[in-house]
Formats: sequence, C-alpha cells, structure tokens
Amino acid sequence: MRRPFVFAALLLCALVGLPAVPSGQRLPTLTGDLRGPGVPGERLRIIVQAPEGVHPSTLRGRLRGVIRREMEGAVALEVSRADLQAMALDSTVAHSSADLPVAADMAISNKVTGAPSVWQGTSSLLSSTPGYTGAGITVAVIDSGIAPHTAISDRILGRVNLVSWEAPSSGDPYGHGTHVAGIIAGSTTAAKNVTPAYAGGSAPGAKLVDVRVLGSTGVGYTSDVIAGIDWAVANRSKYGIRIINLSLGHVVAEPSATDPLCQAVKRARHEAVLRQLHRGREADAARARADQSAVRH
Repeated sequence: MRRPFVFAALLLCALVGLPAVPSGQRLPTLTGDLRGPGVPGERLRIIVQAPEGVHPSTLRGRLRGVIRREMEGAVALEVSRADLQAMALDSTVAHSSADLPVAADMAISNKVTGAPSVWQGTSSLLSSTPGYTGAGITVAVIDSGIAPHTAISDRILGRVNLVSWEAPSSGDPYGHGTHVAGIIAGSTTAAKNVTPAYAGGSAPGAKLVDVRVLGSTGVGYTSDVIAGIDWAVANRSKYGIRIINLSLGHVVAEPSATDPLCQAVKRARHEAVLRQLHRGREADAARARADQSAVRH
C-alpha cells in the first residue's frame, strides 16, 4: 500500500531538481558570469579549481568536456552549458571561473618611473650609491612574444610559446611584447632604425626570457597566462629569473581570493619570498662561518 507514495516522493524530488549531494557537503562556487541559461549550443572555456590540498589530476575522471590545460591547483576546460550545470553539483570541485580573454596593456615610461636617476645613482658627503642598470637580473616577459631586434636580441636567454589556441609561431606577430621588452631592457647603443625619442629601457643591463601567452591579435586566455607564470617560476633557477612582467589583464569578474590569475600571481610572489628568505639565511650562515674563521686565526 505504501509503494505509490514512495514513488510519488521520488518523482517529486526529480521534478524540483534537488541536487544529489550528501548532506553537509559544500557545492562548488561559480563566478557570476557563468550563471544563467546561456545560449543553446554554447561552448564555454572555464577554469575549475580543485579543493585545497587536492591535486587537479585527481579530478580528471570526474570532469566533463575537453581538457585544454592542467595547471597548479586547477584545470582549464571547454564545456557545454549542460556540462557546467552538472559540475555545479559536484562537491569534489571547489570553484569554477570563466577562462577570460586577456588583452595586452602598457602605460609606463622611463620619465614616469624616474629611471634615469636610478641609472646615475646618488652621491653626498655622508653616503653614495652606485647606479643600477639591471645587470645580473633576468626578467620573464609574459606577453605576445619578443621579435628579434638589435636593441634586445643578444640578451634573450630563452623562449617558450604557451599559446594554446592557434598554430605555433615564433617571434612576436602582434608587437606588444617586443615593445614591452624594449621598455624594460632595450639598449640605445644597439637600437638601430628606431625613433630618436627612444632613450633605452629602464634596465638596459638586464637579461630577458620570452614567455609567449598572447596570440597574433594581442589577445589570449587566462589559463595560458597562468601557464606562463607557472613556467617562469619553475624555470627561475635555469635562467636566473628574478622578475615577472605582466603588461596585460582581463575584466574583474570575481574577488581576488578566487580569481585564478590573482591566485597564480600570489603563488609566484610566495615563491619569491621563500627564495629571498633562503638567500638571506645562506648569507647569514656564510658570515657566521667567516666570523668563526677569523676568531680561530
């Protein structure tokens, strides 16, 4: 006699669309631009973040759609709207963001930053500092590439192309990355066939690493930029990378606490701080050994 009632209860649950999630488990969060019905047949590029302490590779069997890139703590996917709605009920996913388009941007110059005074150094009766040109420093330029140019070519230590959505190519089809590289480290003595207004880069003694993440139109995906940041961090010792330059960005769609690009920058900054602390400890240990040696002698 109770079977019809049980069947009706199950049917009611199906109709109202109650998520099949055990009680107490937290559903993943979505950025506002991913909510809504969308367009029929629409394909979306998203970035899915794994819960803290969970490697994203463990999610591969549960994720829907086409995997475009695996990153530290996240996976970039191309999915349908139905795939996204299904993953929104998966408690093993922490957060989903749109894999937003990223565009080149730049608005600095030597005059604005006061670079000439840094090159000259300071001198006074009490103290003096030498000029700084960036010698001994390597900058990873994460941009549209760096084309061969007499002002910078002899100081490019390495190149990598991480653009995931167009055919592989070398150099800088768009030109923005080369422009930025010249602002950072261009040399006036080697700069032929350029405007007389060019006064060299802010750090003409620095080395460069070309990390290409933007396509031939100067636009790319957030996931490719994140891959560029992670690549620079992973190869920092090989090339002596001390600085990462990002003259690009995307619209603000969510708080920095969940924004994948902000999280990648935070990871890179954390690595830099750890390395600085490590170098400080090594320097302190070296001074202590020197002091002990002096005492013995």
